[in-house]
Amino acid sequence: MRLSTVALVAIFAVGSPVHAQDKSTVDALIKKLNDKDPDNRLKAVEALGAIGADAKPAAYTLCVLANSDASEEVRRAATGAFGKVHPDLAPLVSTLVTKTEPAALTAAADKIGKMGPDGVAATPALIRCIDRLDRKQECDSPVVGACFRAIGEIRPADEGVTNQIGQAARLNRNAENREAGVRCLGKIGVAHADRRKDVLPYLKFSIIDTTPEVRVAALEAAASLGPDAKDLNLVIQLAAEDENAAVRKAAAAALEAIEKKK
Repeated sequence: MRLSTVALVAIFAVGSPVHAQDKSTVDALIKKLNDKDPDNRLKAVEALGAIGADAKPAAYTLCVLANSDASEEVRRAATGAFGKVHPDLAPLVSTLVTKTEPAALTAAADKIGKMGPDGVAATPALIRCIDRLDRKQECDSPVVGACFRAIGEIRPADEGVTNQIGQAARLNRNAENREAGVRCLGKIGVAHADRRKDVLPYLKFSIIDTTPEVRVAALEAAASLGPDAKDLNLVIQLAAEDENAAVRKAAAAALEAIEKKK
């Protein structure tokens, strides 16, 4: 029996005959995407691209490579493979990476957010978009807020992403963007219990933000984490005496949520 092109490519990459739908094969190729040798990364990228939609679990790592691999050849191949592995998401990721018009970038981020967890593989491109605007001293752009909101909807579990969002939101000059970043962190914390310890320090800082809307967002995010936000009790108690009525109300609700038994 003749082997398919997909099987031949996968054999070349992982060293044994496989079927395109074999999860263990895709898992083995994903591991090779982190190989120190760029030639091995390239072979794995090409194999996953040949498998296509059955290799969708590789989409996140392929997006990482497409945006940040040290090898230009690997970046180019990963971009092509991503389009084959996750064709619904690829045009939106391409927009985030290649376009500069705020309207196009905002629209792409909004569409990714509407995909929910199925859009999580776009996270590296959303982060890259935020970083690019930061470097251009345009962190107050509404595009940043759109990217924060999208990440809040796709809810990545990556620790590094949580910290990147926390830092970007904390330092943003635009209050609406800070609010969007804080709400994003809250959603990540709700979705991933092991990320809550990373989220809390950023919420603590935002509870004392100069803008009431940001303080409210941080308090509501803390409330959504329930008893896991108990380390914020002191700063929330201080917020309960805030001059702003909405902040006081949010603080009271947060304290009530934290005090509830698991």
